[in-house]
Amino acid sequence: MVEQGAGTKRGLVRLCRTLVRVLTMKRSDIVLEYFDVAVYREDFDNLQTGQWLNDNNLTFWFEYVERTELNDFNGQYPDWAIVLLRPSMVFLLANSDDPAGLVSALPPLDRSRYVFMPVNDNQMVEMAEGGSHWSLLVVDRATARAYYYDSLGDANLDDARTVAHKMALLLGVPGLKLYAVRTPQQANGSDCGIMVCMVATCLMRRIAAAAGTSLCEMPTAREPGHLRRLHNHLRGRYRDRASSSDPDSSACSDSTPPLPPRPDDTPPLPPRPDERLGSTPPRPPRPDAPAVDLTLDAEPIDAAFGRRLLSYTILDLLAKNGSVVGTNTDIAISSDALQLVADAVVVRPDV
Repeated sequence: MVEQGAGTKRGLVRLCRTLVRVLTMKRSDIVLEYFDVAVYREDFDNLQTGQWLNDNNLTFWFEYVERTELNDFNGQYPDWAIVLLRPSMVFLLANSDDPAGLVSALPPLDRSRYVFMPVNDNQMVEMAEGGSHWSLLVVDRATARAYYYDSLGDANLDDARTVAHKMALLLGVPGLKLYAVRTPQQANGSDCGIMVCMVATCLMRRIAAAAGTSLCEMPTAREPGHLRRLHNHLRGRYRDRASSSDPDSSACSDSTPPLPPRPDDTPPLPPRPDERLGSTPPRPPRPDAPAVDLTLDAEPIDAAFGRRLLSYTILDLLAKNGSVVGTNTDIAISSDALQLVADAVVVRPDV
């Protein structure tokens, strides 16, 4: 076994303990098992107003969209295929010294045109759930462009550059250019995760429209009757998390609050001047790869509606299918990964 440095070994030990904690959580804490994602009580509570979404929240939404719509879309429109990398995959890529060596651990990117990647500002490798801000990076393989969306200025610009560079090495696209796209800004310090989910959903709809079809059509806030009935159906199970009298204080309150108005007088963020960034992308280098408008200037991205949408999506799945939907194939993989980490680390009392 290769000797590890003291700092590296401590990091691996902390990572091992984190994996043990995650894999041994009580099953009573699980709200919903949806294929390869287990939604825990903490994840559901994160969808309340003012709470910060973790990587599992984003993973669930990507898994849901992929299972319900993207798989069929990619099969019917392979030239427009979209891959949604999970936050854990992006974290692995960002911290890898050999991106090409991750090919077997990632979805088949060579079959896709667009790669969506949630970017986190976590700088601590031993804390897979660390960081304090989410943003979105979208790579268009056909035009060799990467688009960066950030609801908090350019807070994650350096992290996005790192991920874009690693992805360029992985895809074999050394000329990949990064563009900062003006993005609707969040109104608080906790909506970055839900903004990533909603921006990604908006962009997928835009790509599908360019392909001549529809994708990710969402219910409007003016038609909440079905959502209210779902809540009433499950209110007994979640009574302890819906006790507040403030309708906005719980993700599953008795009355669905109206959407707040979008501040039209707030201009989008201009791109940061940089020789590798541009506000207006050049014409596509390939005539057979039609460009898609991936700007967000006219899109109403509403974080409050996004939180309700994710909450009621979980409730809808529970009402229609029970607490288990599909088969989780990642449990055995996670257990194997835990064993590999345990075998690689000598745990001593003084570490």
